[in-house]
Amino acid sequence: MAAASRHVPKSYLIPKTSEDIGRLVDINLKAPMELTRLFVKMLNDRDATSEGAVVNVASVAGLSAIQHFEAYGAAKTALIFFTQASGYLAPRIRISGVAPFFVNSPMAFKDETVERLAFVNSHTLVSAKDVAQAVVKQIEDRKSGGKTIIVIGQWNFLPVWQFSASSMYLSLVIYLCWVFGIVQRVFGFAGRSKYLAQEKLFTRSQGIHGQKW
Repeated sequence: MAAASRHVPKSYLIPKTSEDIGRLVDINLKAPMELTRLFVKMLNDRDATSEGAVVNVASVAGLSAIQHFEAYGAAKTALIFFTQASGYLAPRIRISGVAPFFVNSPMAFKDETVERLAFVNSHTLVSAKDVAQAVVKQIEDRKSGGKTIIVIGQWNFLPVWQFSASSMYLSLVIYLCWVFGIVQRVFGFAGRSKYLAQEKLFTRSQGIHGQKW
């Protein structure tokens, strides 16, 4: 269940009014929860043996506090916890999730806030195909109930660790992707990156918590 909209105003990520906050929570949290509830009810009403799977699309913004994405990240964090708490329904009904990094699309770069983030580069961006493959992986995995996996750069399907350590874990993963990108560019041993981003993104200095690396 994707939680996004086709046209994303700046207020979608940085709400300025209570209406903005309400819309953000409705799209990113309330809608997936309600659809999950209706899906589970449908299966239970059918018979006690009906099986199914739900994959909620969260975000890495729900795993670590990213400056300027406070409300959006809070909604995605709640969705990840909702997914984890629904794990008891497995194996008959598997509620799982994926937490993608920024997707390499015009929508991601519509806001200058995204372009200023130093960790957004060609080695951390993901494609829509990568996200779709992660969703299929969760559907096919009989043990995916309650689990959310990270989709980031060229290292896909990394499992989410304990939430108490998720911020450090995510920061480390992003940093390793960034370092590997530099090594790859210098030595050229890994071939051309499949993710193409604007070169200026490599020069940005604002880190995941507003710090410099």
